[in-house]
Amino acid sequence: MSRLCKQSIRALCEGPAPMISPFEPNKVRVAGVSKGLSHASYDASIAHDLVLGRHPGVVIGQWVVDTFGHMDPAETYPKRQWWEWPRTITKHVQALNKLLTAFADLANRLRAEPKWYSLAYTVEDFNMPPDVGGDVADKSTFARVFVSAFNTFFDPGFHGNATLELVNHSSEVVRYKAGQGVCQFIFTWLDEATEDPYAGKYQHQTKAAHGARYEADTAPTLGPNYSPDDSRALLQWGLRQPDIATTEDTSIGSLQVAGEIVAHPIGGEPFMLTVCISKERAMAQERLDMARWGKLPPEVLDRLAR
Repeated sequence: MSRLCKQSIRALCEGPAPMISPFEPNKVRVAGVSKGLSHASYDASIAHDLVLGRHPGVVIGQWVVDTFGHMDPAETYPKRQWWEWPRTITKHVQALNKLLTAFADLANRLRAEPKWYSLAYTVEDFNMPPDVGGDVADKSTFARVFVSAFNTFFDPGFHGNATLELVNHSSEVVRYKAGQGVCQFIFTWLDEATEDPYAGKYQHQTKAAHGARYEADTAPTLGPNYSPDDSRALLQWGLRQPDIATTEDTSIGSLQVAGEIVAHPIGGEPFMLTVCISKERAMAQERLDMARWGKLPPEVLDRLAR
């Protein structure tokens, strides 16, 4: 097997049964991105406008770094006398409420954005000879803004339009304009023409973003909300926010203040943020620390001795 050079690709595309149609024999720029015949590949172009939203995992990770990365626990939660804890916990409850609200706002903004990955389709149709295979590769311009095209293989004998799978791995929105170069096709000669040219379920694809097709009666399980008829990328955000104790509760008895947010992306590990404050535990720890250093007030010693 050997990779086809520029002139070999051109020869296969200018004959009576062109391998690529329509074929652009030169480099052409559309909205700052090139398409057409390159040195040893062909830059296929997207047939439609497309917007890829920000990757939620990257955005959430950056939010966590920005929110917590500068915090010093010693400064954020300084030592307090045990009798000051009701007021301190009140401040913690208020801070927790603000934190949960900020995270929920971020999740809602992400939910409203376009999906960060999508199917797309090309301007060009492909008519693969029985002795040539084609590999999809990332286009450098989009790879440098952290967008990838899934590296699939076009079998010898395939005829039809190309469906592409695009993923944005960045924290910025990426926009495609119809006609821009979207990916590279790299072609290789087989050592001889295959005796079994492609004749599978994606043969003669039309100009549309075709989702996965399955031979079996049921599709494999890809997540709790997966539907084989839905070719879009799916992200389901599950937000859970338990009741948070009010500030009036902080001065009586044993107080447990808790807040939790969980985001569940399909096929990925959930991101979880949990905050828990216990007044009773904090006061016991404060007393233990004071006792260790001989600083336990006499009135407290008298009370503990009863």
